[in-house]
Amino acid sequence: MYELNFFDKDTEELIHEFELINLNDEHVFSILGFSLDGNCADISKEYLLKIERYVDLRFSSEDYDISICQV
Repeated sequence: MYELNFFDKDTEELIHEFELINLNDEHVFSILGFSLDGNCADISKEYLLKIERYVDLRFSSEDYDISICQV
């Protein structure tokens, strides 16, 4: 399973956490070009848009640093 973590850009405090139950290993590999293997990776707005297409959800990315983690 994967989750998106949204952190405040100024304080680095975790603000939001979303479980991405519809996202699988193949999706992540096609988006990032590598597997997370239980780790996290920072993602850009471009990657976030690709993730949104797979999970059919929309996320606000303004004022946040975003990471995706395999949990």
